[in-house]
Amino acid sequence: MQEMKNYTIDFVDLRNKKYFYHVISAESENKAILGFRRYMLKNDSSIEGRDYKIESIKCERKAFVSGW
Repeated sequence: MQEMKNYTIDFVDLRNKKYFYHVISAESENKAILGFRRYMLKNDSSIEGRDYKIESIKCERKAFVSGW
């Protein structure tokens, strides 16, 4: 199993120029971006991947505990 990491994605909503962030757990930065895009499509159908811009992605290690 690969270690999961928390990625904080800072993005700007281009419609109203407001900044937001979203935290997502993923195995890699690419999977975090894909998960973020799915989240945005699911929760804001007007965005459709065109009305926001990712500003930065920060990675934070997440402890992986097995056997509990």
